[in-house]
Amino acid sequence: MERVCKLFCAVICKKDYVEIAKEELQKEFGEIQFESEIFNFSDYTDYYEDEMGKPLQKFWISFKGLFKMDANSLISYKKRAEKIEDKYRENGKRKINIDPGIITLSKLMLTTHKNYSHRVYLGNDVFVEITLIFEKGTFCPLRWTYKDYIDHIPVFNKMREIFRKELREEGVKSEYGI
Repeated sequence: MERVCKLFCAVICKKDYVEIAKEELQKEFGEIQFESEIFNFSDYTDYYEDEMGKPLQKFWISFKGLFKMDANSLISYKKRAEKIEDKYRENGKRKINIDPGIITLSKLMLTTHKNYSHRVYLGNDVFVEITLIFEKGTFCPLRWTYKDYIDHIPVFNKMREIFRKELREEGVKSEYGI
């Protein structure tokens, strides 16, 4: 059985780059199927402000269709997102930060370049972490889950439901028989 997932991207940028990011991601990964609300990411952290300025916005989008979830595909999603980031760099600083992730029926995983104890190295300077797990009808955080992910769990439940519907429509059997 080929493992498939729902691809999504977390996007951080200033307001002027929101539509640019959406257009670029749609060109790279296909039709945008779902968009979260845009919120003030500067309320959560100032981590990116030295590089990107402020105030920073954040949102999540997912793409229509089923995507592969093997290590090489995860690396590819991260590298393709970086090309978009690089296209809009000014004086070496990013204007758009894009972190691809995937949703399966049981978990949400993020790709990153930052190593840490709970992250697994995939290769080509890309790590992956399980950020949320699905239990008792909803995604649940882990002790390292970022607060903005915790506060927006309904967004990821919606993406999961879209993914579940696509699996059924495509007749794809998951490891859960759904």
